[in-house]
Amino acid sequence: PVSCQVGPAVRAHAQVGGMALGEDVLEGHLSQHLGLAELAHLQGACVDFKRALDRSGAWFRSVSATLPELDIASELLKTPLQRRQLTGCFPALLQARFAEDMQVQISSPEDAESLAKLVRSAHRAASMHSANNGGATCVIIAKLRFPIHDLERAMEEEEDPSSTACCSAPITFTISKELGGALKTTSRRLELQFGWLQGALLVRMQDAANTTSPQLEADAILGPSGEALFNRDCGGPMVDISVRDPSFTLHQRGGMAEMGGAWKSMGGGLTLVHKDKAAAYKALARGILCWVCVREGRASKGRHHLSMHPEFVHALHLDMLPSSRPRW
Repeated sequence: PVSCQVGPAVRAHAQVGGMALGEDVLEGHLSQHLGLAELAHLQGACVDFKRALDRSGAWFRSVSATLPELDIASELLKTPLQRRQLTGCFPALLQARFAEDMQVQISSPEDAESLAKLVRSAHRAASMHSANNGGATCVIIAKLRFPIHDLERAMEEEEDPSSTACCSAPITFTISKELGGALKTTSRRLELQFGWLQGALLVRMQDAANTTSPQLEADAILGPSGEALFNRDCGGPMVDISVRDPSFTLHQRGGMAEMGGAWKSMGGGLTLVHKDKAAAYKALARGILCWVCVREGRASKGRHHLSMHPEFVHALHLDMLPSSRPRW
């Protein structure tokens, strides 16, 4: 993008023959090269620039170009008041990494703030892992989506040999070279998939570029005699997932994924239905925003002294806090 140095010369050109800066200049030329920071500087240069920007679609185009994963309603950027309501969300949103082919609809300032909170939560978890465990980490914003026809039966806690398994839509994303080395893959693209079986969440991961990898079908979650494959004995990459929705909350971490291998249980965590099960199933069928963390598997350095349920402590990352002797 062209850096905009706003000075007296630029202000002088704001008026040509007594006419204010034309909207056609903004629409056809300047707005194609100005980022969010440049537009803010230009708006403060003089009253004529500010008026021209307010009448143009420059703000909407700049935000759309900077954050292509967001489908922001143009009405939210038309007035200075509306733009100020979104300004506080931009620092977090600009740091977000999204899964491939991801589109998040932003229809209100509340939608933007909700997404920003999700991004901040993801970065806090990643920072905590880096500080305590070290190792490579990748955090992405994704949508957790399941086909609704098998979802209800798969999420029920029933030990039945004929249990129905339900697999999510694949989540594809790019990882760093460092994390790729830790996962022993030369690919920079991974494909992650979650599954429900007998009320438990499972996970599987594969190289997105490896076309010979077995397909992640629902039947693959079950063994030859119909038993669930909940083996968590292997080492390797670890997966965390966090979902916050008005109808459904899910916090599970420490799933021991295996590159191109069998399904693995995500282990302990929190799964809460806030309203009714039907609403939660519908939300998961539409797709719920979540953050997913893939990290190099290492043992935790800290031990907690909290007399809470271990799964609750684990889900909230409290067992990642530095060990200390309790004070009375």
